Amino acid sequence: MADLFHNAQVIVRPIIGSSADELWHAVRESQPELAAWETWALGEYTPALAEHFLADCATAWWSETGFTFALIDPASQKFIGTCTLLALKVDTRIANLGYWVHSAFAGRGIATTAAKAVADYGLAERGFQRLEIMAQVENLASRRVAEKTGARFEGVLPERLFHAGHLHDAALYALGQPDPARGVLSPL
Repeated sequence: MADLFHNAQVIVRPIIGSSADELWHAVRESQPELAAWETWALGEYTPALAEHFLADCATAWWSETGFTFALIDPASQKFIGTCTLLALKVDTRIANLGYWVHSAFAGRGIATTAAKAVADYGLAERGFQRLEIMAQVENLASRRVAEKTGARFEGVLPERLFHAGHLHDAALYALGQPDPARGVLSPL
């Protein structure tokens, strides 16, 4: 499959055909940071889990129930994260936008660049009317990415996200269809 986007910072391509070993290494190397926010990163992340995740991504892609993109470092060709459209509500044309970046590549704008590219794909190519980004209120890095994509902060949803055995409040952000007059994604 062809790349969705690429520049000097990141290559964004469908995750289909990605190496489970590269995914496993990226997650393991970033696990302390990921585990603070992502339930799937708690406990031991094994090569078998990476293989299972990639198989699930392929099934979701082909059945059009989810679209996961691999983030690749252009210099090293190393797998450095994912960006995903999930929890698709086809009848209302709504999807959730999620992302994570390898800890060694954090703070470089890679998640923002990838999120913008995947959001544009979801809105322009897949016809979604609304993309939602939810992050634990305390996850300031993820919230900054949402803000930098131009998503509008809509509020805090009490006890919306379950992580590490507890419910957590979630900050909700949303993007809508591109605004042709401004040439950018429009907040709703």
